Amino acid sequence: MKPQPFFDREQMAALQRHGFLTPRQKTNYPDFNAETGNIVPRDGPWFEVVPLDAAVPPPRPTGNTP
Repeated sequence: MKPQPFFDREQMAALQRHGFLTPRQKTNYPDFNAETGNIVPRDGPWFEVVPLDAAVPPPRPTGNTP
């Protein structure tokens, strides 16, 4: 698997100004939200970014599982 590049907002704006990116287009994905212009899952998992000090770790399994 290749590493995925990450571009911050300033880098993305520069790439768009120089013609390397085009505006986002509508998709045929069923979860595409035209209001936000992005895919928003209606059914299934979703993620929320929280500060590290506010994050709650998942529960540890009980029993013989390490």
